[in-house]
Amino acid sequence: MPEFLIDAGKTGEDLDIGRFAAGQGGISAEPMIDMHLNELRNLKFKLIRLFLQDYFEVYPKRGVYNWKLLDRSVDAILAAGAKPLMCITFKPKILFPEIDQKKVEPNDLKQWEKLIYELVKHYNTDKKYGIEYWEIANEPDIGEAGGCPYLFTPANYPGFYEHTVKAVKRADPAAKVGGPALANYKSPILPALLKYCSNKKVPVDFVSWHMYNDDPENFKNSILHVKKLLKNYPKLKCETTINEWNVSFGASLMKHLALPEYQPCFIIEVINNMIEQGLSNCCYYHIRNVNGSKDTYSFLSRNGAAGAADGQNYLFNLLGLFDYQGIMRPAYFSFKLLSRLLGKKIILKKQNSHVKALAAYDPYQEEVNILLWNFAVKAPKKEKIKLKLTGLKKGTYGYRRFLLDAKTTSLEEEKKLKVINWEDTKTLNTFKTSFDLAPYGVTMINFKLNKTNKLVLY
Repeated sequence: MPEFLIDAGKTGEDLDIGRFAAGQGGISAEPMIDMHLNELRNLKFKLIRLFLQDYFEVYPKRGVYNWKLLDRSVDAILAAGAKPLMCITFKPKILFPEIDQKKVEPNDLKQWEKLIYELVKHYNTDKKYGIEYWEIANEPDIGEAGGCPYLFTPANYPGFYEHTVKAVKRADPAAKVGGPALANYKSPILPALLKYCSNKKVPVDFVSWHMYNDDPENFKNSILHVKKLLKNYPKLKCETTINEWNVSFGASLMKHLALPEYQPCFIIEVINNMIEQGLSNCCYYHIRNVNGSKDTYSFLSRNGAAGAADGQNYLFNLLGLFDYQGIMRPAYFSFKLLSRLLGKKIILKKQNSHVKALAAYDPYQEEVNILLWNFAVKAPKKEKIKLKLTGLKKGTYGYRRFLLDAKTTSLEEEKKLKVINWEDTKTLNTFKTSFDLAPYGVTMINFKLNKTNKLVLY
């Protein structure tokens, strides 16, 4: 029987939960998230990753810059309460006249650098948006298979990276630059980039990679691998980010359709691993399912465009926080529960059970939030949970427990986040409770001090 002893007085650093955020893009020039701004603000994301693809038409003619389409998507992200992580992955026709994923050098390097300079200047100098993160390329190790037009090698990526990030830094010296946004974190492109940047003193503020896998342990292993690699280059002080991730897709689709509670529990398990391994931030992919069209990907080869559209229409339909009709999927509520973990992380003893917990004390609200989940790659058993909460101020508390129901077909939030307990209780600084948690069950306990001696409803 898993037992949790949680001392609200034993806290560590701020969880800064908003750094575990999401991404959207690679599909359309339309903002895609603008109908979900209120729901996204509630998740308190600090970052939303955005693909800067050719459909934004930012450089239609020599010396002509067009920010109109891209502005709409950037403005939507800002309206959602986040800052964009700008992934530069376009190939303007004037600089790349031939569609060929292996041709990665622009025909005029000075024009390319001027384009990047003007792009960053537009947002960070002219509009004063203060966009912090600029990423160079997307999945450069697999090219069009990742829905983007560049296929780099360890030999040619570092030089392209250098020219691009120096243009970014000329426009905004405070900007953070990085990459390579690898599909495979073990790709030789990353060590080649780190060696190049270390030797030539080229700025690299963060390194990034992606993962789609059903086993959270593999996410942990990727972080350990990258951090071990970074130790070889002590001059580089890099943040780490997994800025595309989710369950596996393709052949696993039917398994996840049959077990809808797996993905929302998996999300929390993965983010807990990220916290424990000291990952700087992440961007879950993605926010909204959107149907793709081969016409959208006119900058790719015929096969590349067909593959990208097929992925959006069939393979990726379980990835979104919102489905194709804009309805909140169970994954959305995992992030909503995580967003309530504000304030200082409560230090917990490690448990041997499949049931784990994350807890935080928010001094502003004078409340404790405890998130518990029951996860294993192979189905865990139902568990009886015993929980003891200590370190509370004397007084009356509102006690609430919510249960995420991933199986309900209801569109009502109160059916998806069920209220199991809602009561006030007096305490001398200790509270005890027990309950069952099903396989892949997710529950949250909120314990809030009521200064008026009445249960606070909000």
